[in-house]
Amino acid sequence: MAEIYLTSNHVHGNREYVVERVRQAVDTWLVRAKGRRQLARMTEYQLQDIGLTAAARDQEASKPFWQL
Repeated sequence: MAEIYLTSNHVHGNREYVVERVRQAVDTWLVRAKGRRQLARMTEYQLQDIGLTAAARDQEASKPFWQL
């Protein structure tokens, strides 16, 4: 059976990668949540301007921040 040895550099590099991925996910969630709050406040006129119906707005705005 093969043994795997991790150097401190490898572990440290992996930790930085994981931290960066978590930061990116949180940033994405914050942007998505803000966009959905803004979408929920749009008027009928604004929705028509961007080509959305009120039903489409409501469906998108009701999604949790982590869902695409």
